[in-house]
Amino acid sequence: DIVSSRNVTDVVATLKREIVKEDEQKDFRYKSMLGTAMHQCASKFSEVAETVVHTLLDISENNMQVISHVRSIIEQYPDLREAILRKLLMGLDGIQSNSVMCVCLWILGEYCSTADSLDEAFTDVVTQVGEAPFIEKVQEEKTEEAPKLITKNVVLSDGTYATQTVYSEAPKVVDEKMAPLRKMIVGGDVFLASILASSLTKMCLRASDLMEPV
Repeated sequence: DIVSSRNVTDVVATLKREIVKEDEQKDFRYKSMLGTAMHQCASKFSEVAETVVHTLLDISENNMQVISHVRSIIEQYPDLREAILRKLLMGLDGIQSNSVMCVCLWILGEYCSTADSLDEAFTDVVTQVGEAPFIEKVQEEKTEEAPKLITKNVVLSDGTYATQTVYSEAPKVVDEKMAPLRKMIVGGDVFLASILASSLTKMCLRASDLMEPV
């Protein structure tokens, strides 16, 4: 291998510079390749693991392959878990990919183990998912935007013409301020909802084990 303990720091620094440059150009495929190369360096050389994982977290918001590398590193290096979990929580509201969100929630449910990390993760996730009901709310339209009767000519199956009168549908109002996690749940992602429920349950059970007996 051309990468050794003597030059791995320089190699990782070069890869990081390339990732920053590609972040501006939005080349996700090349960025994934760079992330994979960094992950391979971190797997073999523990001295660069912290630098690598923080770089990967910066580009993992919508990249399933990169967040998978983060999951691998957090398993391999227990000492880095607290720092990784904190940064993961900081970027949770920027995730737009449902599959990446699934992995992030799984990581939080699997590796939050201290009282502080459990409390922070549970609070942040519950805050972002919001309160029930988890269905799309359609705001009432103003009077001038109410559905209207529309009359149009249509061709029947026998080739004759007829006049058809229908109501135009009122446009749905999308809440742009809704947190990504809630938006995904409200959008009907049942698999993500099951991961969310499982992760929150793990946190509650682990927190109860940490409580001192009365």
